Amino acid sequence: MSTVTASTYFFLLIIFLTSPLHSLATSYNPEDNEQLKTFIVFVSKPDKPSVFVSHHEWYHATLASLPPPASSSFSSSSNNQHHKPQQIIYTYNHAMHGFAARLTLSQASHLRNVPGIVSVLPEQIHELHTTHTPQFLGLNKKIGIWPDSGYGDDVIIGVFDTGIWPERRSFHD
Repeated sequence: MSTVTASTYFFLLIIFLTSPLHSLATSYNPEDNEQLKTFIVFVSKPDKPSVFVSHHEWYHATLASLPPPASSSFSSSSNNQHHKPQQIIYTYNHAMHGFAARLTLSQASHLRNVPGIVSVLPEQIHELHTTHTPQFLGLNKKIGIWPDSGYGDDVIIGVFDTGIWPERRSFHD
């Protein structure tokens, strides 16, 4: 078994800590188990079987090995695309290795037990925050520091970028 870098563990920890816990408490509905949802699949790059020339071949073969959805709603001819192996939506090759694909919950559960798969996480949509609106900063138009300062008139905000130091220990991974 190969070693996984500290940056990979850190990335997975961040993903885990930012995922909402309310998804664990949702009620079970058998029909939800067979609806396609987007999952992000993290893989261990060194665990790629040598029979595959590329990681893309490995990912496609792994998806093709998954059982088809069990729900009878997938058996109609209008939903025939669900019997084909699931298509990869995106592959990750730089900060981490893996792919995103549309899967059912049962397929995602099966995928978690495949050798070389580190983690299978449902896609999460996060609302963007902003740092430049008065509401986000908690500023009041009528009272407080914002009107007292002339609403930022004649204020210059500067940023000094001192660059990075590639010789720093944090870059030696």
